[in-house]
Amino acid sequence: MRTKISLALLSIFLLVSCSTGPQFRVNYLQSFDFSSIESYSLYGRNSPFSELQSISDVTRNSIEIAIENGFDALGYRYQLLESADVVIGYHIVNRAKELRAYNRSVRYCRVCLPNSNTEKSNSKTASTGSLIIDIINLENNRTVWRSVSQLKLKDNDNSLEVQEKLEKNILAMLENLPRS
Repeated sequence: MRTKISLALLSIFLLVSCSTGPQFRVNYLQSFDFSSIESYSLYGRNSPFSELQSISDVTRNSIEIAIENGFDALGYRYQLLESADVVIGYHIVNRAKELRAYNRSVRYCRVCLPNSNTEKSNSKTASTGSLIIDIINLENNRTVWRSVSQLKLKDNDNSLEVQEKLEKNILAMLENLPRS
């Protein structure tokens, strides 16, 4: 009898944990004035930023479309880099060496972004397959907000499935963007 109850509880737990949506973590610089952000940009395709990870143009396009859709839905305007308030960086974790190079390029400081009270995952670091989205202050080229989400992309996902997973994850990540 006890085994049946334990098995039923475990099944319910697994069902609920799988259906709760994307698991992600958010950290941000509390002293940054997020209410001052009206526009954003992305790094250009020929920038050194693009060379920091080896992902296909199709994947890069899908991520950028999902980022634009998410930020547009929040009321931010896309601008050229020279006119934007912030730039959005992103990275899919494949190898530790690539992640270290990316972190250096966006001047990510884990100690500087201590606020993780919105953490929805027990993960302390980004693991392979994680998507990182950073908001970078253009005044000092330093990350002021970071969210990490496990994408759970499969090799046999078609382009529509990949786009849906990206959109869902990025929208969930952006829900915890400070607005005031």
